Amino acid sequence: MDMGAWNDLKDNALCKEYHDCNVTIDGETFYHVGVRTKGNTTLIQSIVREWDRYSLVLNFGAFDKSQRYYGLDKVALNNNICDSNFIRDYLCCDMMREMNIPTPLCSFVQVTLNGEVIGLYTAVESLAESFALRNYVTQHGQLYKPEQMDIAGMITGKEKNASIHLSELSGEDGAVNACDFIGVDDKTVGLQYQGEDFSLYDAIWNNAVFKTGKKDKTRLINAIRTINESADASSALDTDTLLRYFAVNTFVLNDDCYTSYAGHNYGLYEKDGKLSLIPWDYDHALGCTGAANGTGNWTDYINTPIDEPLIDITLEERPLLRSLLANAENKVKYHAYLDEFLKSYIENGKYRQKVESVLAMIRPYFEIDPTSGVTAERFDAAVQSDMDFIALRAESIRGQLNGEIPTTRAGQAEHPETLVDCSGFVSPDSASLVELLLPKGSGLYIEDLVRTLVPQTDVLATVSIIPIGDLLSLVRTEDDGSEGMVDKLMQSGRIGDIEALEAAVKQLALRVILAIIEKLAAFIALAAALMVVIKADKNNRPRPIRRKERAKNAV
Repeated sequence: MDMGAWNDLKDNALCKEYHDCNVTIDGETFYHVGVRTKGNTTLIQSIVREWDRYSLVLNFGAFDKSQRYYGLDKVALNNNICDSNFIRDYLCCDMMREMNIPTPLCSFVQVTLNGEVIGLYTAVESLAESFALRNYVTQHGQLYKPEQMDIAGMITGKEKNASIHLSELSGEDGAVNACDFIGVDDKTVGLQYQGEDFSLYDAIWNNAVFKTGKKDKTRLINAIRTINESADASSALDTDTLLRYFAVNTFVLNDDCYTSYAGHNYGLYEKDGKLSLIPWDYDHALGCTGAANGTGNWTDYINTPIDEPLIDITLEERPLLRSLLANAENKVKYHAYLDEFLKSYIENGKYRQKVESVLAMIRPYFEIDPTSGVTAERFDAAVQSDMDFIALRAESIRGQLNGEIPTTRAGQAEHPETLVDCSGFVSPDSASLVELLLPKGSGLYIEDLVRTLVPQTDVLATVSIIPIGDLLSLVRTEDDGSEGMVDKLMQSGRIGDIEALEAAVKQLALRVILAIIEKLAAFIALAAALMVVIKADKNNRPRPIRRKERAKNAV
């Protein structure tokens, strides 16, 4: 790839625009492939850390629509910034395949740029046309990837349907609940019925794989209404596929998916008015972030009840799961699939064999990875953490299936003594959102977050989603003598250099002022131009002949 184009990709990483490159895979070269950055918080993390190690998307048909990689049109290259053992996404996908769920293909790649090693990545088949053809053949239905949390788009002005609350960064010990920090409207991605107006579901239509018409949209909205309002929603659900999907999803406790506060990171497949979900993005599963992200302690988290397998939300906010489990026969079958999964993949040790074989394959590449920043000790600790999580979660679910542990939150609150003790669980990848963005000991601070975003952002979009009071409080403390945000951030070590922070925020403020002046100047110039046109038009019109002139001319 031309290094100028690569630097442009990095300098404008938030824009996620495709650049031209050639891609060689196992010695075979494909020309004019599109490459762009990928991610939300992971993208912000990469920008703040000034990595070359961005998560990427390769689109083989970006510039030549007929080009494919053996049928594959797009592939995501994940940098595993939240996964210190690199295998979490791969392992969870393997679990889904074990339960015969249509699942993206997943493998490992060592990525090089012009011959220089960038690092070990996970390659995941994108939820695109090739995925639909491979899993559902040519008579497939509609495929969507509902998404409202485009943080990069929010900041660049492309999307503004969320808000970032910097004041949350000053929480005690930096432990910030992600859903408090990122305020999002998750009704659409949560599949809540909001009415017949198509525009209310743009978070779905804007991420459709295939062209959608009025009939497609009406059919999907009718299905969403059914799962929200009908006592029996079986007519709108691919019941068996969903029960198997939720059996695995319940086990791995992904806190960045449909069953979490985030509500996104899933594929939505609709055919003949029936809905099913497709797995996507599991680097936040198996104890990553988890309890340290504001959801409680590890014992409560790992014992999450199987009949309410939700993180920071209620069943009312996730009507597809609620309607699915409201049916007594479905719940019995769901429990049976959980039992089947434990027996066929966990309790018989199959997952350990899978982990051992994968680690043997990728460890040599991890050891020469120049950019991951993960030590061998952390790598091994992350592997052990995943194994511990799987063992504890399996013990809890087996206890719930056997009737020894309550399967609801109310029941567990009434009988906490029945829960599996997980107080000793440790995850090196568990952290608050602040620590994910600005990890302890990394030398990164709030000023780095602001400084690195300023050159890449649409400033008016930025101030429209970040409360202006938050920005102002970053350059001064409260006047009433109480501890302000800056004071709290200083105490928690989140600010390294107050002068550097003030300079970065002032730069952002200056860019806001200049942007406003520019827009005002453009408006004034437009108004002046219109006045000139109107005046010229008026001067060029024939002058009306007055009554006296007409009489004089008549004489």
